[in-house]
Amino acid sequence: MRDLQILFTAVELGSMAKAASHLAITQPTVSEAIADLEDAIGVRLLDRSPRGVALTVYGETFLKSGLEALDVLRRGIRDVEFLATTGAGDVWIGSSEVLLGGFVPAIIQRLASNHPKLSFMQPR
Repeated sequence: MRDLQILFTAVELGSMAKAASHLAITQPTVSEAIADLEDAIGVRLLDRSPRGVALTVYGETFLKSGLEALDVLRRGIRDVEFLATTGAGDVWIGSSEVLLGGFVPAIIQRLASNHPKLSFMQPR
């Protein structure tokens, strides 16, 4: 995860030096992390130049999958935190439109005031 985050930061900022500064690590650490990813995958992920870094076609493909993987890992971490924290989690409520007009919002407001770590989401 750390190496992926370093790669994402370098791409976002367009430079390994800027990524190192932003992440409060050394530039050689950034270079090593990206080189480790490239060695593990077997392709070059970044084109390096004096002007900075840019994704190769392989890097673009890897970045998409890497972002998805990090998102899944973050959700997993959040789910574990919810399980480990009493009174925290997601609440899903199914209701008719009539009840959504007054009764359900009142219940949600009461729950939210009594359990501030709960999050309420409206279905899409």
